[in-house]
Amino acid sequence: MGGVLPFSTAGIEFSMTALFIASFTEQWITMKDHLPALTGLFGTLACLLAFGPERFLIPAMLLITLVLTLLRNRTAAGKEAA
Repeated sequence: MGGVLPFSTAGIEFSMTALFIASFTEQWITMKDHLPALTGLFGTLACLLAFGPERFLIPAMLLITLVLTLLRNRTAAGKEAA
C-alpha cells in the first residue's frame, strides 16, 4: 500500500523533534520525579554517540525501557517497605 499512496515526508524531522520536546517538557512539568525524563534524555544521547544518527533510535528505546523497568521494580519494593 505504501507504494500506491503518495506521501511526502518533507518536514517530518521538525514535527518529530517538536513532538519529543513537547512530551519531555510535559513530563518534566507534571511529574515530581524527573528520573524518567532524565533517563530518556541521557539514554538517547548515549545511544546517539554510540550508534550514530542513523541507528540510535531502536537501541535508545530498548535501553530506556530496560532502565525504567529495573527502576520501577526497585521503586515498588521501596514503597512496599514504607
